[in-house]
Amino acid sequence: YHHNYIMGEYEKRSALTVEGGIQYKPDEKLTIGAHLSNPTRAVISPFENDTIPTYFNLGIDYKAFDKFSVALQLNKDLDHKLRIFGGMEYELMENLYIRTGINTNPFLSTFGLGYKLGKLSADIAFTNHPILGFTPHFSFQAIIR
Repeated sequence: YHHNYIMGEYEKRSALTVEGGIQYKPDEKLTIGAHLSNPTRAVISPFENDTIPTYFNLGIDYKAFDKFSVALQLNKDLDHKLRIFGGMEYELMENLYIRTGINTNPFLSTFGLGYKLGKLSADIAFTNHPILGFTPHFSFQAIIR
């Protein structure tokens, strides 16, 4: 469910979308995944025909060595050019990871660190955007099963 609200004279707008994905692991080193978002082309603003993006992702992750993995993702939004994402992760020491990556359209480079402790993980990263410059990112996850 997407809800868009802008203060002032603008209206509140909402739309319902669906998305789904699948993952296949042919062996311990390789994972392949696909994800589709908003195949129904849900519209958030009928007056401007403003649709929520519909996109398809296809990705692979390959654990090249015990502490090193590489990933590649293709992202196609129906309204934009194909984007290609690539990244690498290296485990510096137990539970501490260093990561770097790039993507196209526009070209961005990223760098970050992550720490995992059981079902908890925390990450900090920086993106080097051609217009915005260095942009920080932070995430915290708790896996509950």
